[in-house]
Amino acid sequence: MPPQASREIYRERLLQRMKTPADTSLVLVRAAGGYGKTSLVSSYVQNKRAALPLVPT
Repeated sequence: MPPQASREIYRERLLQRMKTPADTSLVLVRAAGGYGKTSLVSSYVQNKRAALPLVPT
């Protein structure tokens, strides 16, 4: 995933909609070019990683 841009808009409503229930295995993000699909998914992945507990290896 590309890193988040410092001037990126945080899309709380869309990120909340991407939080999937356990019975959903796929989330489709679809829009025309330039609407921020990659930025949205990148933001979601980074938020997910931050929420995961650190496990020592």
